[in-house]
Amino acid sequence: MPWQVPHPGSATGRRNRVFPPSTPTVHTLASVITGVAVVCALYFGRAVLIPITLSVLLSFLLAPLVNTLRRVRLPEFLSILIAVLATVLALAGVSALIGAQIVQLAADLPQYQEEIEQKVQTVQQKTVGRADS
Repeated sequence: MPWQVPHPGSATGRRNRVFPPSTPTVHTLASVITGVAVVCALYFGRAVLIPITLSVLLSFLLAPLVNTLRRVRLPEFLSILIAVLATVLALAGVSALIGAQIVQLAADLPQYQEEIEQKVQTVQQKTVGRADS
């Protein structure tokens, strides 16, 4: 009826039914046990599964480069070797850059420490010092 006020929480004016929780079935229990077993298998197999996963991902990344080298009429072994060497050199270059940044940061650490201590003292003077007075 158009003159009735809808029930709160309902757009149509019908009351929402709340059913009591049902007891777990054998299917639900089997699903939970299967999920726990899969998580345990992944946890204990991580020493083997992580390298395998990384190798599969690396093969997907290197496949286009190998295919391009094969189109240039290089032998398959040489194409794979060049792709792997290029990847190793790129990783070594990135590692060298990161290492250089870490060395520079370690050398500048005493300067950063002094600046941080000065800023902490300034904040304490402006907050705690004013509260005391």
